[in-house]
Amino acid sequence: MNTKVRQCLTALAAGLLTGAASYGSYRLTGGAPEAVNTIPKMLLICLAGPLLEEAVFRGIVFKVAKPYTGAGWAVVLCAVLFALAHWGIPRSFLAFGAGLVFGALRVKHDTLLSPIFAHVAANVILAVLQAM
Repeated sequence: MNTKVRQCLTALAAGLLTGAASYGSYRLTGGAPEAVNTIPKMLLICLAGPLLEEAVFRGIVFKVAKPYTGAGWAVVLCAVLFALAHWGIPRSFLAFGAGLVFGALRVKHDTLLSPIFAHVAANVILAVLQAM
């Protein structure tokens, strides 16, 4: 199988699992995020948000931190900052876990496209499950 295809499938699987796990956690804690019930809101949450957040956290912050901390600690730092940007319980805890997953994809595939793809998939599956 082509390396790019494998990377896309890995990111898709990671994103779908992250989104489904987030949805399950929200259901268990009763802290579900607001429903995505309009097209502009869907585009914002499922496309613009992931693109901007990944550019900042796994792009800029990771790139700046990695030479000083190493890849592993840069992933953790980015996950902490990502969690702080998603303030609220259980949102922060879920965002920290998702940040670790997205960071691991960034390191493993050495590209920003994998965490972007996974983040989009996670937000889409979360939005779809909320709508059901």
